[in-house]
Amino acid sequence: MDPAAPGPLDHSVLTMQANHMSDVSDTETIYTRHPDSAPWAIDARIVLYLQFARLHDFHLIAYGRVDRALVTALVERWRQETHTFHLLVGEATVTLLDVAVLTRLPIEGHAVCIDGRQFESWKDKVHRLLGNFSDLPEGADDATVEKYARAYLFYLIGAVLFSDKIGNWVQLLYLTLLDAPWEVIAGYSWGSAALAYLYRRLCEASRKNVKEIAGPLIILQLWAWEHVLIGQPMRNVGRGAFAPPLLPPPHVPYGSRWSFERRTRTHTRSGVGFYRDLLRANQGISPPCDTETELHNSRKGREPKNWLEINVRHVARWEHMLELLAQAN
Repeated sequence: MDPAAPGPLDHSVLTMQANHMSDVSDTETIYTRHPDSAPWAIDARIVLYLQFARLHDFHLIAYGRVDRALVTALVERWRQETHTFHLLVGEATVTLLDVAVLTRLPIEGHAVCIDGRQFESWKDKVHRLLGNFSDLPEGADDATVEKYARAYLFYLIGAVLFSDKIGNWVQLLYLTLLDAPWEVIAGYSWGSAALAYLYRRLCEASRKNVKEIAGPLIILQLWAWEHVLIGQPMRNVGRGAFAPPLLPPPHVPYGSRWSFERRTRTHTRSGVGFYRDLLRANQGISPPCDTETELHNSRKGREPKNWLEINVRHVARWEHMLELLAQAN
């Protein structure tokens, strides 16, 4: 890698450099789409459903301001060919273990894949699953509470976990994931799907002239604070003194240790230049890998299809993942 820019010295492996943002002399700070807070107060009556769906722990750390400058500097170092960041210490990436530890999103379970075809109108589906949404009334029956729980999960999945670059809209397609018994919803491998989606969003954002990024950016930020060790917020303990975050209690996600009041990050006010200066370094050439560009093609805007049928080979491989693990003698 060139010490003055994230681009490679040798293009034999990093074959997508011509379309990479580092090929531009000076990129602007990327706009990040991530909600700072939950859209409404979470009623205690739906917490049990969040816990059963194995998404309550992620709900605890899902929101917060994302550092656009940090994300931009990381995206500049992301390589689509290897799905890794090229950093001072070498190559690094967000792993399934990181997702599991930082967020407690489940990484085991069924592949998050659905039949995108619809056999009823979206209006009817929304009414059946969510009802007429307003404040959850006192004395609501179980069926009503379930609809409110699905409504919040719809937001958590569509606007945070798999957020898109379409402003305040949430794709109704994600509602299909919730059109199932709670046992099925709880059986999804939400963590693996979130990681794959984050990779895709990083690949898209690392291209030339892309100005924004969506996806589970809170996972990326927590990972960077834990592993890249730059721009971390510090606890303001008074009298001009600062201290690192405390370890969290065992019943909450490890990433929640970064959710504390009276914190400061004044050292990052210089913006993306602060991170670029710390990330600049000579980098080695990555080993040979699958650089098939077809993997990065987007299927947006195409007619709904049965993705379970189309991806049957990949889903079957995921369902038998434990059989594919290398075993030590």
